[in-house]
Amino acid sequence: MQSKWLYGFDVPFGLADRIEPQAGMRILNIGCGFGKSAIYLASKYGCCLTAMDISDDLVKKTVTTADKTGVSNTISTSVLNKDDPKTPDGAFDAVFAESILAFIHRKEPLIREIFLNLRPGGTLALLELINLREKLSSQKQEELNNFFGLPFQPMDEPAWRKILTETGFSVMQFGIKRLTLRSKFLDDFHREKLATVMDMGKALWTSAKNPQARRMMREFRSFFDNYPDDIAVAATICRKPVDPIPGMR
Repeated sequence: MQSKWLYGFDVPFGLADRIEPQAGMRILNIGCGFGKSAIYLASKYGCCLTAMDISDDLVKKTVTTADKTGVSNTISTSVLNKDDPKTPDGAFDAVFAESILAFIHRKEPLIREIFLNLRPGGTLALLELINLREKLSSQKQEELNNFFGLPFQPMDEPAWRKILTETGFSVMQFGIKRLTLRSKFLDDFHREKLATVMDMGKALWTSAKNPQARRMMREFRSFFDNYPDDIAVAATICRKPVDPIPGMR
């Protein structure tokens, strides 16, 4: 089932707005990338962010950009699986996870950890690539693995809802947006991929006159246009109950 609420807002900032952020709110940003969402929440709302990513280079870029924008005092960073902070249960008011769970095989432990890290009544916002089919063909699976350079292991909507509800979350909103040639999500994701995976720097993708940048953008968008009925981006808002189910803290 597709919801209309996903359409018409700027991903991922529009999803961040749906956390209902307030000054001083403690937010964990998993998969922070260049830190644009963390910096957005810190600069616009005055939230206190813990930004994490599996890439040491991206975490360093987040620190650099936070310094330049004057919000470094409200953003702390760490590298996933390297220096994960030991946070107490209920340490965060909200968790914002971006494009990371689709590349993790065992998702349940991380979802449970997120559940524990949230205070009762806290919010989880997920922005993830999902399957539109129950399972990708072996050929498409291999193509996507090669494209991302990582094992691509997304789930479909029923599987996502199941893992979230079994953990104890209440799914408040679930919206799906198909990836098209005109998808703003692809534009944003493409720029990060160029600078991160291909390490061609800011100048490449900001220069509209650069023919190599234009060619690579066309190739990237065309690649995803091969999978309109296979993968999409999903935005999900979940809540941890104020009174968790017995056995779930």
